[in-house]
Amino acid sequence: MPSSENIAALVNQIPELDEKNPDLSLLRVKPKRGKLTGPVWAKAEKLFDQVLEGGKAGVADVIDMIQEVDDGTDYKARYMLHGLATYVCRPEKKAHRAAVVGGITSKLAGKPKPTQAFLLRQLQVCGGAELCALLGGLLTDEELCQPAAAALVAIGKGAAEQFRALGFTKVFNVTGGINAWSEDVDNGVPKY
Repeated sequence: MPSSENIAALVNQIPELDEKNPDLSLLRVKPKRGKLTGPVWAKAEKLFDQVLEGGKAGVADVIDMIQEVDDGTDYKARYMLHGLATYVCRPEKKAHRAAVVGGITSKLAGKPKPTQAFLLRQLQVCGGAELCALLGGLLTDEELCQPAAAALVAIGKGAAEQFRALGFTKVFNVTGGINAWSEDVDNGVPKY
C-alpha cells in the first residue's frame, strides 16, 4: 500500500499546465498558466491504479492535498481525484469504486465548504444509491445544497425520497430518465 509520500509523488506526476494561456477574462481567480491537457491515457491509467492500490486511505491522501481556495495551485490533486472518480465507473473497476466513494465520504465533513462542494461533485460522478441519505442531509445547507442535489439527481435511485423528506410533494423517479419522459410522456422535452 502506497504511503502518503508515495501518493503525493504520484499526484505530482500529473503534467504541468500548458504554456499557452487561453482567454482568462471570465475566471474569478487567474491561474499562473493555461489549461491542463493531462497525461496520455496509458500513463493516467497507471497513476490511477497505483493510487487505488492504497484503497480508501490513498484516496483520502489525495483529498488532503486539495486546498480550501481553488486558486489553481492544487490542480494536480483535483485532476487526480476527478480522474479517479471517473475511472472507477468503468465496469472492470467496480471493486475500486467503494474505495473512492469511501475516501471521499471519510473526508467530507472535516473539510471547508468549498472543498466539500468539490467532493460532492466527485460523488455526482461515482456515487450510488447508498449515498442518498448523506446527500439528502445536505439539501438544507445553503452552501452545499446545489452540489448535493446535483449528485442526488445523477444517482437517481433513492433520490426522490430525500426530496420528499424535505416536504416536496411533486417528486418522481422516472425509469429511463429524461429520454424516457420525452418518449412516453411529453415529446416536447428535449432528449440528451
